[in-house]
Amino acid sequence: MGGSRYEYCYEAGIIKTAFRQTCGDFGPYFFARILVISDQRCYNMNMKNKEQLLYFFLQGKISLSQYDYKFMANLQSIIQNNMRVTSNQAELFGKLISKYNKQLIKQGLVKEELKSLPWKTLIVESTSEYTGAVVSLLENDLTIRVPFNKTFISAFRNVKNNEFDWSKETKSYSAPFSTNSLKIAYSTLPKFFSTVRYDDNLQGIINELKQYEGLIWNPTLVDINGNLMIASITPELAAVMDSITLSLDPSTLFKLSHMGIEVAPELIEKDPKLQFASNQVYEVEITDIERIIGWMRNVGCENVMIGRGLRTLNLQENIVKLVEKYGMKPVTSTLFGNLPAGLTMLIQHTSPTSQIVNGFSTVNISKTIVLKDSRPIEVQ
Repeated sequence: MGGSRYEYCYEAGIIKTAFRQTCGDFGPYFFARILVISDQRCYNMNMKNKEQLLYFFLQGKISLSQYDYKFMANLQSIIQNNMRVTSNQAELFGKLISKYNKQLIKQGLVKEELKSLPWKTLIVESTSEYTGAVVSLLENDLTIRVPFNKTFISAFRNVKNNEFDWSKETKSYSAPFSTNSLKIAYSTLPKFFSTVRYDDNLQGIINELKQYEGLIWNPTLVDINGNLMIASITPELAAVMDSITLSLDPSTLFKLSHMGIEVAPELIEKDPKLQFASNQVYEVEITDIERIIGWMRNVGCENVMIGRGLRTLNLQENIVKLVEKYGMKPVTSTLFGNLPAGLTMLIQHTSPTSQIVNGFSTVNISKTIVLKDSRPIEVQ
């Protein structure tokens, strides 16, 4: 048998696979002695091609991540069954050689030499079908096919309200067709893939929606021809909204913010009071604190939690007095347990990063006021 021992090992692996398919689980037994001897002798031999390097990676001498092992195992299967490698697969394999360089060095292998090895298998140019995402509408399901991308996989799992499920059989994601599933596909895929192709049915829908630039996916208060309305409203919100008259006043915008409804920026950009009412977190200069405390009272605040950083700035005592002046109850670290009854807001010097402040959960906090100090420092 000609060729290097490494080539022999790679070919023996293919023969072993063929024997299993022909003879069942007893087939590999007849090759066990050959493969054991080969595995012990061939690792230090010079490799002649990328297929031998691929075989080496899959023998356990290099500690591969789960995703990388699956890619290489699939690639080996594709080579054996289809006798071809796409340019995209070849490029990714080259990147993995660099990724595992430190381990390869310990095996006495040189990255540059390995990357320069040729492929025996035919290399075919990857088409957009294999380099980008493809979105299709099949009966009543939205289907997404994407090339392997572990960054996308991790991020896609964490998408809020994601209804897509992965199918091992079809190697695709699918979800019942809805506004939400289309929104997720439309807004997420371009972040990870240079091209996103939609089938004819979906492309027609997308083209129709594109006439409304800056698509509104979340429930948002907008002005259409002088009429206030909630864009992208859900059936649940619509049922609750029957009792609310839409208007651009602080009390109404405050209610909408608690229902998860955003406000189009152009409606509030010139009015700080409306910006305050429509945002869950509002930043303000220390010099404007009394005006903000007055606005808090106007939208129904009854309790004010005194948060982080105010004592350090020598502001806590003054803010407590202002809160009491406007008829609200200050809640300080001297009180622990459940918040007092009534609408509660939080004032602190740092941005909100924790759900626990002064021993209280901030889950029921209606609004957080973050104080900024831009006053110049006087140098004496």
